[in-house]
Amino acid sequence: RIWVYCGNGKPSEIGGNNLPAKFLEGLTIRTNRTFQETYLANGGSNGVFNFPSSGAHDWGYWGQQLQQMKPDIQRVLGAVPQPSAPPAPVETPVSGG
Repeated sequence: RIWVYCGNGKPSEIGGNNLPAKFLEGLTIRTNRTFQETYLANGGSNGVFNFPSSGAHDWGYWGQQLQQMKPDIQRVLGAVPQPSAPPAPVETPVSGG
């Protein structure tokens, strides 16, 4: 399983208007799109590619993407959290009499 996320360098509320981040994302979007095309052309079928309409090289975006990936990662690893069981009832000893 592979996840690829890359913004396009356009600023948004999450990352602000950070020039170095915008520059980096502008470069990486091209290579990530080329990777996606090559991956698909060679039969790749177990990947998720997310190229939103904005976003830059910034922790705010990465945290958001990690939250979006989490259910899929858990499913792929077989680690989907199970509903928690209710606590076992506590038995109070009855005093003899």
